[in-house]
Amino acid sequence: MKHDRGFVVAEWMAALAALLVPFLILLGSLASWLEAKTTAEIAAQEAARAVVLGAVLPDGVAAGQRAAALVLHDRGCHDCRLSIDHPGSESEFVRGETLVATVTARAPLLSIPVLGIEVGAIDFSARHAFRVDDYRSLP
Repeated sequence: MKHDRGFVVAEWMAALAALLVPFLILLGSLASWLEAKTTAEIAAQEAARAVVLGAVLPDGVAAGQRAAALVLHDRGCHDCRLSIDHPGSESEFVRGETLVATVTARAPLLSIPVLGIEVGAIDFSARHAFRVDDYRSLP
C-alpha cells in the first residue's frame, strides 16, 4: 500500500486537464461565433434601411451594399456575402413592398485565440426586412 501514494493527484490533474482543455477551446470559439452572428445582423439591418431610403431601386441597392460593406469592414469580416431580395420590379420601388437583406458571415468552427489556431468554418446568416413606406413619394 505504500507504493500507491500520490497517484490519485496525478490522475485527477490529468482528468481535469482532459475536461478543461476542450471547454476552453469551445469558449474561445463561442466569442467568434457570436461576433459573426452579430455582424451579420447589424449589416443586414443597415443594408435594408439604406435600400429603402434610396431614391430609386438601383441607387438604393448600391447604397445598401455600401452600408453593409462598411459594417462588415469595420468589424473585420472579410468572408461575408450580401443579397437583397425585392418582389417588385427591377428598377423601381413599389409602395408597401418589403425588401429583405440577407447577410452571411463566416466564422472559424474551432478557435484557439492564444495560439492563433483556427480550424474549419461555419456560416451565420441574418435577414432583415424593411417595408417601403405606403405614402412615400416615388419618382
